[in-house]
Amino acid sequence: MKDNLLYERVLNLNASAGTNNLTAVKVKQGRIWHVRIVSVENQTNNFTRLRIIIVDGNVTYSCFEDMSPLAGELYFSDDEIFLREGQQIQAQLQGCTAGDVLVMFVHGYWEDIE
Repeated sequence: MKDNLLYERVLNLNASAGTNNLTAVKVKQGRIWHVRIVSVENQTNNFTRLRIIIVDGNVTYSCFEDMSPLAGELYFSDDEIFLREGQQIQAQLQGCTAGDVLVMFVHGYWEDIE
């Protein structure tokens, strides 16, 4: 089962001022994701708030939050997160500066369900 490694990188190389979202692809039909680590970084500037959430249609669930993150620091949600088909993991970075470089990595594994 753990041969099905999940590794996704989401980049924004030219962020807008204000809030920016980094969103991973949706979990495919018939699969479950076991997300072990989500890491997020603003490589350019400090920002005001980081939230890591699960997006399920029009509903969101918060998994991690940090206030006043520093530039160049990796922030981790290291609690295992389970996503079912159609859901997405998203990092919301609030208080960004125009031109910031934003990065999110999603690590774990996926499995087929029947």
